[in-house]
Amino acid sequence: FIRQENIKTMSDFDQKIKDIWKNGNQVKDNIKQLEVKYNELSTVYKELATYQEHKEVYDKYQKIKLRFNKQKFYDRHIGEINLAEGSLNVLSRYNIDPNTDLSKVKDSLQDINSKLQPLKREYKAINSKIDKIKEVKEYAEMVSRQNQRENRKINRFSNIER
Repeated sequence: FIRQENIKTMSDFDQKIKDIWKNGNQVKDNIKQLEVKYNELSTVYKELATYQEHKEVYDKYQKIKLRFNKQKFYDRHIGEINLAEGSLNVLSRYNIDPNTDLSKVKDSLQDINSKLQPLKREYKAINSKIDKIKEVKEYAEMVSRQNQRENRKINRFSNIER
């Protein structure tokens, strides 16, 4: 493993970890950006679906001219109208047309997810590699300490024999 990673000295361990982390941080940043897009698009998808589910009732409500009839209709359909209005508010914050095709949003979500999953696997592999390097480094440090102790013992015995 040490040869494979071209590690020749103890300081090479730290440099190797640092180099791998550079790539890991880039991958992590890409994951975060995609997750933000995915979460925003998920919200848009949910609100579009909600609006489109209640659009017919909401449109009927908007077309009623007489206040008395409008109030009666509102009282009968308060939940649906509130859901539609709430969804319209959220969609307007994202500048999304409420009549946007839901399947296009779903396709975009799947596209983002197809980019996100390989990045997550890559990031996991980077973490595993760093963990392996740290483990090998700890073992190398332990061996180095043992060698130093043995060399001191040998030196003490050499000094005694003289």
